[in-house]
Amino acid sequence: MNFNKNNHNLIVVYEDEFLIVVNKQAGILTHAKSLKNDFSLINLLLDNNITLCKGENILRPGVVHRLDKETSGLIVFAKTDKAYLSLKQQFYQRKVEKYYHAVVWSTPNPIAGTINIPIASHLGKKKINYSKNSKEAITLYETKKTHLKKFSLIECRILTGRTHQIRVHMLSKGCPLIGDKLYSKGRNLSKDMSEKVKKIVGNFDRHALHATTIIFTHPINNNLLKLKAEKPSDFLKLEQVLFEH
Repeated sequence: MNFNKNNHNLIVVYEDEFLIVVNKQAGILTHAKSLKNDFSLINLLLDNNITLCKGENILRPGVVHRLDKETSGLIVFAKTDKAYLSLKQQFYQRKVEKYYHAVVWSTPNPIAGTINIPIASHLGKKKINYSKNSKEAITLYETKKTHLKKFSLIECRILTGRTHQIRVHMLSKGCPLIGDKLYSKGRNLSKDMSEKVKKIVGNFDRHALHATTIIFTHPINNNLLKLKAEKPSDFLKLEQVLFEH
């Protein structure tokens, strides 16, 4: 999935002088990986005259967490150093509540629960791993809707923030995300599926994951912020075809 920087749209969910929260579109990097890298959400913010704090380095101004390129939804950026330090601490101390919706193959068993399985890197992928190099990863999940047990809408809350965490953890339940180019290989559309279902699932060109809700304490005034992001049209269409009978 490619993001057209000439057809971009910055969707601001919340903003004040200390921070900004946006509803990220799928297909755009949170931040560039090098000075020569692709257009990123940071570029989009700066192009819209949003001032961000320096952050960790020149490539990551204001970044306190990130979303995968193909994941859509809520992401927070700090504008001031004080806000940056507070938000980073909240994420590190697991005080931020982060909820996602994922559309997956099959239906997990049990339909709700906790996945507490470490994740480590291996040949460019993340995988379940119990080695000394693995990191703790905890995901709470609940099945919201199903389609003949062939597909499910899952709500996930991640207590840790590992790269690809939801994607790998749902794979561990035998339920990789629809459209996941890394973790759903080998999944085939069956003959008993309707042509409408085959078309929407077969043509979905990114992993079906959207950051729906985030809850955290404002870094300056200590008010509790509970923010929600509308789902993009591709995700809504997928849900409509699969789950609205």
